[in-house]
Parts: sequence; structure tokens; C-alpha cells
Amino acid sequence: SVLEVVAAVGVEDLGRLRPDEPVVTAWQDLRLSGTVSAVPPGVDGETGLGTVRLRLEGGGPPVGAIVEARVAVGSHEGWSVPTGAVRRGGAGHEVVLCEAGLARGVPVTLGEVVDGRIEIRGELPDVVRVLADGSLPVDDGATITEIGP
Repeated sequence: SVLEVVAAVGVEDLGRLRPDEPVVTAWQDLRLSGTVSAVPPGVDGETGLGTVRLRLEGGGPPVGAIVEARVAVGSHEGWSVPTGAVRRGGAGHEVVLCEAGLARGVPVTLGEVVDGRIEIRGELPDVVRVLADGSLPVDDGATITEIGP
């Protein structure tokens, strides 16, 4: 079955949307994929919002439910790590790098989360191994033995 979702989108994002772009929605534990089916030519003068229509395959939440929708409108090269690799550091978030068998916590700025991975904005070394479980109590300089690929 097919479900149509009506989404209110701000003017700053509306211009980047195009029909047939892929969309992913979330409602409770339900994840549905679909496409943008219609983008309005303008926005409401009072609200600054435009009504975008999304076409979802495979049924969906009940009528009137509020869903979260994400449309990838572009891409760029960058780093991503498993969400579990990120931990709270002294001044924010960090990941633990594994360099020459030693641990080193590195502050990071987080971006989008997609499919269990989180974007790291900014620079990391070109070749890097990251401790996959950020909840482990590993101090800088601790010896790390790799056990997987």
C-alpha cells in the first residue's frame, strides 16, 4: 500500500527539494522509505512554510500521526563512525583514536545520524582506527590490542 504524507517545510529548505528524491520517515519504531512526490512553487506568506508531499511505500502510521521525515538533498565527503564510538569528553564529544597501539581521545563536532552512524564534522587523520565502543573507560596513552579487521 502507499501512504501520502504532507510535510510543512521552511523556505530555506524548500528550494533544495526536488520530486523523486528519496525520503526516510520515522514514527515510533517504524521506518518507511519513499520519495518526494510534490514540491510547491511557493510558501505561505504568514508562516514561511511550503507544503511538500511525500509518497511512502508499505503502509505507515495511523492517519493524523506526526512523523519525522529526512530527505538527503546533497552529499559530501567526510568521516562517519558508529554512534556507539562517540563519548562525552571534558568539553563536548570525542572519539578514541587507536594510533600505533595507543589510545588518544580527540574532540569532535557531530553532524547527521544515518543508519547507526554519525557524521564527524572537521578533520581526522587520513588513516584512522576508532575505538568502536566509546563507553569503555580508556585513558589517553592506554595500550590497545586490535582484535578485529
